[in-house]
Amino acid sequence: MVETPFRFADGNAFPIFVQEMGSGVRFFDDCGTLWHLAGRGVDVNDGRRIKSVADIIEAFGLQFTDDGEIEVWATSEDAPQAFARMTQALLAVAAWERSSQDSDPDSAGFVEDVAAAIELANGAGLLRNVQFKGVTGQTIVVDIQAEKDLVYACKPRSQSTSAVLRKLIDLNNGQEAAALMKWAVIDDRDDPDAASREAMILSTVAEVRLFSSLVRDGLQRAAQFTH
Repeated sequence: MVETPFRFADGNAFPIFVQEMGSGVRFFDDCGTLWHLAGRGVDVNDGRRIKSVADIIEAFGLQFTDDGEIEVWATSEDAPQAFARMTQALLAVAAWERSSQDSDPDSAGFVEDVAAAIELANGAGLLRNVQFKGVTGQTIVVDIQAEKDLVYACKPRSQSTSAVLRKLIDLNNGQEAAALMKWAVIDDRDDPDAASREAMILSTVAEVRLFSSLVRDGLQRAAQFTH
């Protein structure tokens, strides 16, 4: 894994790995960019969205594979230039992501809703976009930390669930966050059935709350302080 100071809009580090292949090297993202976009609410099953990402990547001379992996091959002598193109391509994807959010709001607003509900229910001080090292060595960004609880806010979409599931597994098997409680809060306001299905998947690796239940607890707590 190659550490860089560059981040996506939510604080997640660019996923860049390097592999020696004979006399050359391969830089690749292990599908991390696609997983990141899915976790931010981008519909990665939408062919138009994927083509936009692929066009950006290929403009820098990189390949976007059928599996959704970004890669570039180079000789050892050309490795610095290939790494620079990889970084520039991911910076361009990050810029595209930010512009897409302006016209198509993703789950970022739901994170704020969850944070407000937690504060109402628990009265706990919160931290946002907290970073931990996972078992893969990557920097994993957690939406919310409330004391010893780590919380992800998740829309009831398969791509969002898959991205959060991947992060939770990485955190559960790493050292920095292994002892902390992991939670996922599912948005059940628009599609309760979908929320229940995605909750069952995430419950295999974390505690799960439906957003409506979290809000209900908060309102009950608030009512106690008004009497």
